[in-house]
Amino acid sequence: MEEAARTTCFSGLILPNGDTKISLLIRKLKIYTAVRYSKETKRDVIDGIVKGELWLEEAMVKYAINDRRVIISWLRKYQGEQIKTMTEQTDESECKKKK
Repeated sequence: MEEAARTTCFSGLILPNGDTKISLLIRKLKIYTAVRYSKETKRDVIDGIVKGELWLEEAMVKYAINDRRVIISWLRKYQGEQIKTMTEQTDESECKKKK
């Protein structure tokens, strides 16, 4: 008795088993879901890292953040806000000096 050809269903596609190129491609595909973090969580992570209380990896574990790029983007945003605040304070102090 002949064995029936096996197939694999992946996202609506029916693929014949044994096709190694397609199988490898499917294994490499990862499904990412967008995770939203609260402002408080972001602030806690950034404060911990900036104050030296947490390493990036420790913050990832403590707050269940899977990708270090998330925290790095928060740090860049924080750094940009700090620069903006500093320039605004400098501009204000220069205006006061001129008066």
